[in-house]
Amino acid sequence: MTDKAMPGNSRNRHPVDQLADVRAEIKRLTAVEDDLKAKITKEMGTRDSLGGDQFIASQALQERKGGLDEARIAAALRLDNLDAYRKPKSTFVVLKVEPRVMAVA
Repeated sequence: MTDKAMPGNSRNRHPVDQLADVRAEIKRLTAVEDDLKAKITKEMGTRDSLGGDQFIASQALQERKGGLDEARIAAALRLDNLDAYRKPKSTFVVLKVEPRVMAVA
């Protein structure tokens, strides 16, 4: 993404501040997406698809397996600890961005 692609972007703005802006925009756009999906689903009703001027939306049911209840598995196997059955740990970086606390003048 180029600097020009980000609305309101300034070359002098710190990357941390730009990241916070991007995350705020993603949050805003996710809310817009959720609203549009709800409107489309309502208008679509029981039909399989709904056409706009340029795009067609279709809907289909999908299923996914539920999560595992570790306490019930441990109880069923009469184990206190399931760590021996876990996959190895993975390490990753989480980058938190928080508003800076400004000193009172």
